Amino acid sequence: MSQPYELTASDEQLIKLMERGEKIESFPADSRKYIELVTGILFQFADSEMAGAAGYTRFINLGPTIDDRRTLASIAAEKMSMVQSTYDLLRELGLNMDKYFSSHCWEARIQRKATLGFRRAASDRRLNALMYPLESWADVAVFTYLMASMACLQLEEFAGSSFLPWSELVAGFLEMERTHAKFGQNQMEKIVKQEGDSQPVQLSMDYWFERVLTSFGPAQSMNNELYRRFKLKSKQNEALAKDWQEQVVATCNSLGLKITATGARDATTCH
Repeated sequence: MSQPYELTASDEQLIKLMERGEKIESFPADSRKYIELVTGILFQFADSEMAGAAGYTRFINLGPTIDDRRTLASIAAEKMSMVQSTYDLLRELGLNMDKYFSSHCWEARIQRKATLGFRRAASDRRLNALMYPLESWADVAVFTYLMASMACLQLEEFAGSSFLPWSELVAGFLEMERTHAKFGQNQMEKIVKQEGDSQPVQLSMDYWFERVLTSFGPAQSMNNELYRRFKLKSKQNEALAKDWQEQVVATCNSLGLKITATGARDATTCH
C-alpha cells in the first residue's frame, strides 16, 4: 500500500533505534509522527475504558447475586483507574485532560439497531463497539467477555511497545482485563449451564460478535504499517483479529453456542 505521508529524517532515525531494540523513555520532541501514533493509542484505549465503565453503571443492579454486582462495580472502578493512569501519561504533553474528560458524554450511545462498521461516531476516541447500548445481563456477560478478550490481545501487543512508559503500564492493565474476560465468560456459563437456557447468550453473541470484531480495525489499515515500523505493534490487524476469533469460537463451542456473523471486514477507513 502506498503511503500518503512522508517520514522525516528524525522519524527514520527513531525507527533505526527501535530496530536495534532500544526503547523510548519519554515523548520525543523531534518526531511528531511518533507522538501522534502514541497519543492515538492512549486516547483510544482510555476513552474506550471510560465509556465502558459508564455503560456498566446502570446494569450493576441486574447482577443475579451480590458477588456479581460487586464484581461488576469493581470492573467499572478498575476501568476508571486505567483511564486515570493513561491520562497521566498524556498530561506529560501539557494536555488539559480534566477539560477533555469533562467535555464528553461517556454514557452516550446510538440506537441498538444501528450499524457503524468502521465509521467514527463520537468526538471522543472510543472504539465503535462502545457506542452500542447494553440491554440485559446476558448482554453484560457477552460484551464483557468479547471486549476484554479483545483488549487482552491488544495489550499483549502493547506490552512490547517501543514507548516504555506505556509498555510498563500495560502489564498491570493486562492482568485486570484478563479477570474481566474471565468474569464475562463465567457469567455466560452460568446462564447457559445453571439456568439451562442458551438463547439469551446466543442472541447477545449474534449482536456483539461482529461489532466487537471491528475493534481490530480494517484489514487494509493506513496506520497499522506505521505502528509496526515504530514498534508500537507487531501484528497486522487481520492476524490479531484471527487470533481473537479462534479464541471466541473455542469458548462458544464449549457452551454449545454458534458464531453466525459473517466476519466481513470493511477496508475503507484508517485505524
